[in-house]
Amino acid sequence: MNTKPETEAIQALDSLFHEVGTYKKSTEYMQLLEFIRKFPYYSPYNAHLLYMQKPGCHYVAMASTWEKEFKRTIKPGARPLIILVPFGPVGYVFDLDETDGKPFPDNLLHPFKTGGSIPDGLYRKLVSNLPCIGIRYAEADYGSQMAGKIEPAAEPKDRGSPPVPCKRNQTQILYKKSHEVHLKVLYNIIVNKNHSKNDIFPTILHELAHLFCGHLNDEHTELFSKIRIKNRRDREFEAESVAWLVCERMGIYNPSEKYLAGYSGKNATLPDISLDCILSSAGKIEDMIHKNIKPIKDIIVKE
Repeated sequence: MNTKPETEAIQALDSLFHEVGTYKKSTEYMQLLEFIRKFPYYSPYNAHLLYMQKPGCHYVAMASTWEKEFKRTIKPGARPLIILVPFGPVGYVFDLDETDGKPFPDNLLHPFKTGGSIPDGLYRKLVSNLPCIGIRYAEADYGSQMAGKIEPAAEPKDRGSPPVPCKRNQTQILYKKSHEVHLKVLYNIIVNKNHSKNDIFPTILHELAHLFCGHLNDEHTELFSKIRIKNRRDREFEAESVAWLVCERMGIYNPSEKYLAGYSGKNATLPDISLDCILSSAGKIEDMIHKNIKPIKDIIVKE
């Protein structure tokens, strides 16, 4: 597979960082993330599009939704905002201040945090979807300072030293209705079994972010992202940003907040990060939390 065009392509969002200089300061970046967190009913990409068009918007919906669900109509001459829609080019939404009608529910304007309570159903959904992307979930008796890690399930064969013997049972079974699907195990996510569910959940998000942002740089990386070799600080900042964004959009506390606050408090220059990777990774993880995803074709073991 020729990955050179992919690795050399400059994403439109990333050009805002590297060419225009938008969001290079941490306070500007955090303002963007704070905005995206307020629109969990739209994908991270669409929330970013809204920010680019109208940073001060409050709550947006299509004209039909305003009328049916909120009994509000669009004002004459209202300016629509553009979002991406599945199976189509674009859709048009309108901000609250472009509508008239019944009073708008105040609770929808001020999302609240649950303080760290992870809904059991969403936690189980995320873990049950891990095999679909080639990940085996495991818990280990780590010390208090070790939250978890993601690692290749087996060492690649083309390295200088002899490969590590293949671990037992490098496939796992996914039960789909009336039949079994055997899937390859590409990676293990291992978490600290001594931690609470509320601590384990953001750990899984953080490790998935490393995978989807292309930080692992092994033989399977191209299945999930462009191969992007970055230094440790850049990788951690991207992974922490993804974990923070997903948790905030769910209304739950996460430890990434302290990490990012260290940058925003100093208004420091951001590391060499990819906004494209952060938003796309957050979107993929949210799909794993809320939907039943299909196994990627490359890991299905043919009978």
